Amino acid sequence: MGNEKPASLSPKVERRIAEIEGMNLDEVQALTARMMSEIVKGDITTREARAIDRAVGRRLKAIEQELLGA
Repeated sequence: MGNEKPASLSPKVERRIAEIEGMNLDEVQALTARMMSEIVKGDITTREARAIDRAVGRRLKAIEQELLGA
């Protein structure tokens, strides 16, 4: 269940999810701000936004673990 992605994600969204894995906190913050704008404009679907949000959540958890030294 953990890293499952819906089959209908566009290659663009799949690339964004892959890029999230290497982002720092500032980059994640900028991404989430852009996502809100893209959702409002209709540039990204709800399904794609949820997939990106899950990837952001995993990245934030990884950053937290790095900061805690685990």
